[in-house]
Amino acid sequence: MGFFEKIKNGLKKTRAAMANTLGGIFASFSGANEEFYEELEESMILADIGVETSCKAVEQLRTVVKERKLRTAEEIHDALKDILVDMLNVGDTSLKLGTRPSVVLVIGVNGVGKTTTIGKLAHRLSGEGKRVLLCAADTFRAAAADQLEIWAGRANVDIVRQHEGADPAAVVFDAISAAKARGSDVILCDTAGRLHNKANLMNELGKISRIIDRELPNADKEVLLVLDGTTGQNGLLQAKQFKEIAGVTAIALTKLDGTAKGGIVIAVADALQIPVKLIGVGEQMDDLMPFEPRAFVDALILGGTHMKVVMASNNAHKIAELRAILSAYGLDVVSQREAGVHVEPEETGTTFEENSRIKAVAVMQACGLPAVADDSGLMVDALNGEPGVYSARYGGPDCISDSDRIDYLLKKLENVPEGKRTAKFVSVITLVTPDGREIVARGECPGHILFERHGSSGFGYDPVFFAEDAGCTFAELAPEQKNQVSHRARALRAFVEKAFGTKKEKELC
Repeated sequence: MGFFEKIKNGLKKTRAAMANTLGGIFASFSGANEEFYEELEESMILADIGVETSCKAVEQLRTVVKERKLRTAEEIHDALKDILVDMLNVGDTSLKLGTRPSVVLVIGVNGVGKTTTIGKLAHRLSGEGKRVLLCAADTFRAAAADQLEIWAGRANVDIVRQHEGADPAAVVFDAISAAKARGSDVILCDTAGRLHNKANLMNELGKISRIIDRELPNADKEVLLVLDGTTGQNGLLQAKQFKEIAGVTAIALTKLDGTAKGGIVIAVADALQIPVKLIGVGEQMDDLMPFEPRAFVDALILGGTHMKVVMASNNAHKIAELRAILSAYGLDVVSQREAGVHVEPEETGTTFEENSRIKAVAVMQACGLPAVADDSGLMVDALNGEPGVYSARYGGPDCISDSDRIDYLLKKLENVPEGKRTAKFVSVITLVTPDGREIVARGECPGHILFERHGSSGFGYDPVFFAEDAGCTFAELAPEQKNQVSHRARALRAFVEKAFGTKKEKELC
């Protein structure tokens, strides 16, 4: 299951609860009158968005509706989404882990899923290529270190621990020393979950922080508060207390898949003005998700994950192809022009993956929205992979058309016999999001280069590329036939499977 579907499925209880109220309100919408606003406010409170936050959101909606003269249910619905997203945008949602090592000090009361969150986060960071070290500084709770050691084994990362009752600050000191010696990138530090004795907790966390600041004076440090989403407003009360005593910089909300009150995420972010950076939407190792406000709100109140994605291109063919496929999954694909993005990044990469990412990142940074890019080309074995990433500009400035580039290719292959003219078309699709998530998918179509052109359809090198699976050149195929076997179609299949956890072959054809 891909990350888009994880968010959607993880919030299904909350979404179902809101659908019975919020959905009905907009379905029977007859005007933005006082009754409408009262019902809307009540619906949001029932989703545990909180009284104060719900009232605030509805008042903002009143103002927007009046100022913009909104009339339709759709306009007001979209305005409400924007307001909720703004409430969640209270800071950078990505963990600050730029130094080596960085430290994540994980705090929270017992039972919220603190140890599980550390284990899942270790798994995620390790999968990103980071060297992770766990620090078992919860020496108060019996078997806390044992449980963390189990998670260290599952995530295949190192752990530093001492005996039960040891000084937590001493364990942290040992962990920092080990991280320096081993070249660790990130230290994930577990702490005791005592809140009933604020003085002791404050002293303990203060001592730990002083050790970190002394031993790693320039290190990035996150104080990550873990909250149980099923506790609703009680979780908000806990968060307020921890904020007072611990200098919280980030929040992780767990068990959102088990509650109908996932709106607590909005209440916490708005009330504390601390960014939610991680959400737990299931029991599996990869069910701890980086938080993205827009995707969260859409999944919460729309019945699915509807996300605008900007294609790093103005190519009408590419836009139409991606839009037709990805719209079925709730992704609204728009061109750079439609998004008001005019960047033209220099493709300096030596691989399709590098160039695809360069384009996607540039567009994402320009518009602040998720961006997707495709980079593709022809690779000929007898030419050591040429033209490769230079397919569109092969032959230099003298080759200004597709026909010129085909002539140039055939000239270079004129002494290569038929059995040695193997080649493949390659497409790499990359999606990047503002919170740092990436999906990369590659598709290849095997074939060989003919001695002369065949067919009049297609573009680029299609007339001389004989596709093995098609039994003819790409230029001899109708567009719909080509889209079933092409490298881009294969990349899209791989992309959909990674993003959504399903192949859905029919929709890709």
